[in-house]
Amino acid sequence: MTNKLPYIAPLKLLQMWPNELPILYLGGSEKLQYIAASFEEVDWHKTKSQPIKQHQTQSTGQGFAQGYMGVASYNSEAPNRIFRVDSALAFDMEAKKLWLTRPLNSQMQFSLSKSFLESLQADNPEINLLEIETDGWKLEPSISDTEYLSLVKQCLEDISNGRFYQINLLRFYKVVGDASRQNTLNRLMQFAEPFSAYFDLPDLTIASFSPERFVKIEPSEQSLKISTFPIKGTIPRGLNCHEDNLNINTLQTSKKDHAELHMIVDLMRNDLSKISVSGSTKVIDSGTIKSFTKVHHLVAQIESELDENTTLGSILDSLTPAGSITGAPKIEVMKAIKSYESKARRYFMGNIFYWDHSGNFDSSILIRTLVKETAKNFDFAAGSGIVINSDPENEMQEVVAKCRVITESK
Repeated sequence: MTNKLPYIAPLKLLQMWPNELPILYLGGSEKLQYIAASFEEVDWHKTKSQPIKQHQTQSTGQGFAQGYMGVASYNSEAPNRIFRVDSALAFDMEAKKLWLTRPLNSQMQFSLSKSFLESLQADNPEINLLEIETDGWKLEPSISDTEYLSLVKQCLEDISNGRFYQINLLRFYKVVGDASRQNTLNRLMQFAEPFSAYFDLPDLTIASFSPERFVKIEPSEQSLKISTFPIKGTIPRGLNCHEDNLNINTLQTSKKDHAELHMIVDLMRNDLSKISVSGSTKVIDSGTIKSFTKVHHLVAQIESELDENTTLGSILDSLTPAGSITGAPKIEVMKAIKSYESKARRYFMGNIFYWDHSGNFDSSILIRTLVKETAKNFDFAAGSGIVINSDPENEMQEVVAKCRVITESK
């Protein structure tokens, strides 16, 4: 059996995935996406102490081949989960190619069967899979609009009193709708953003529509380059091209949104410097408009040279929670978040990532994300960054815009 397979889009292939087998799927804005094919859960506390570049292997040119996939919760409010991946299905989204990075390892805790891969080779299943339109799910907020607006006003009072400069306040929702694997995959197919992900485990399901890359690490012979990509500033997509262009211009010229982003760039530049070679941290992009399925965002980029002794754990300890989903100054804002929000964030605003044996690391922030732990249905959360000149009604409408990946039909 060859490692090359007839191409099928990753989310369509997952429609055929064996029901009893967990799913670890990572999208991404790069051309490559991955699904774990042979994998096992390992101890987080042992894995996090490993240096990022401990396993120095020559790149295969296939991207992620062997290594780890994992999910880290917001501020360790829920157990971090990590899986050693011995082989993966790799998808080249531009060239329309699919391959198995290494032979299946049946000794792993979870593994695809050879018969499943052979069925993909026997005929191209793409022709048998149709994109199914889904109705929007309903969202039941954990607090009323009146209560939410009152919290925003309290945040504005705290800012006026000098407690903090910016806070990212979440609204939590219960999702009313079919939370089956099939229906969730259908929705991801229609509304997935550049850093979408889907982990479907027996005791945890995370379906992320995230547009936000968190940290990317790229190795070279001499060093490791680390970059982070904070998002701040949001405006809905227009109903037509003219309205869309007007909205882009509004966001591009918004002093409030640029100020909000600059605060977070400064915070994350400081966080990055804790694990970087002295003097290497620099702002590559202070804010560029990026367009997504339902909204436009301002996105920045900061990069540095990573200290060679940095471990997986020290990266997460230094950089999480990300400044874009807390606010500034971080410690004080996190105290306010804990007192204001109706529930613990747990996996919301955490990170999903991969880390391979050549030192490559890539991750996203779990915004626009569905989470199901013990309940039958998903929970959802969306928020906005509040600064001194924020308008409470506008902040509420920004949250509504971010909920559209869940509520709208297609």
